[in-house]
Amino acid sequence: MQVAKEEVEKMDEIDLCLGTNEKKDIVQYVEKYLQKQEQSQIDDVFQTKEYSDFGSVTYTEKVRAVIKVQDGCDRFCSYCLIPYARGRVRSRKPENVVSEIKSIAQKGIKEVVVTGIHVASYGKDFKKDYQLIDLLEEINQIEGIERIRLRLNRATFDK
Repeated sequence: MQVAKEEVEKMDEIDLCLGTNEKKDIVQYVEKYLQKQEQSQIDDVFQTKEYSDFGSVTYTEKVRAVIKVQDGCDRFCSYCLIPYARGRVRSRKPENVVSEIKSIAQKGIKEVVVTGIHVASYGKDFKKDYQLIDLLEEINQIEGIERIRLRLNRATFDK
């Protein structure tokens, strides 16, 4: 939707179009649409400077939890639409990640999978010097967490 707004909006079977930045408020947008037939909302992802934190939205597989810590990409590879669809690199605040993982550990989940669109860029957007390794070290100190995995996208690797 973010990269093909005009084309998608022309489709008769589409009632409401929302962009990447609007997904956290999808319920409100649908309610407004149903009440007033409001139109689509698609903000410019390049204007988004901070990670849009949904709070605790962890996906669990009973024994492991998947935690998204980063969104966007700054690579602009010729074959890839991700920077245009997701915007530039934005990292979730470490204190929010650690808090969520502590909560997960208290529920007995012993493994976390740290993921993002370009997770190796985690922290690149912070003013202070804090990188993915720093986050992993903090997670490693959380009592009850026995395994940390990284889920990397192909775009993470330099060629």
